[in-house]
Amino acid sequence: MDRREELFDTLQRLLGQANDPGNDILSRIAACNAASGYFEAYLRSLVDQAHDEGKTWDELAEMFGTTPANTKARFGAYRRYGDDDE
Repeated sequence: MDRREELFDTLQRLLGQANDPGNDILSRIAACNAASGYFEAYLRSLVDQAHDEGKTWDELAEMFGTTPANTKARFGAYRRYGDDDE
């Protein structure tokens, strides 16, 4: 199982806990809070893959409704901040 599959499995489990009316409300809130971190990690892995496959920061920015600079600041790894990086 690769990292993305592990993230997805954990995200599904947390969402199940959050949606379970048998759990007390604070547990459900905690599961939602934890799920948001896993969702962000999963999203980052997809953005990394898109960029590795040649998608530009301009194309990615359009998906997020923001500027390429903002998208790169949010998702770009420090190793990818060269001036010639699209």
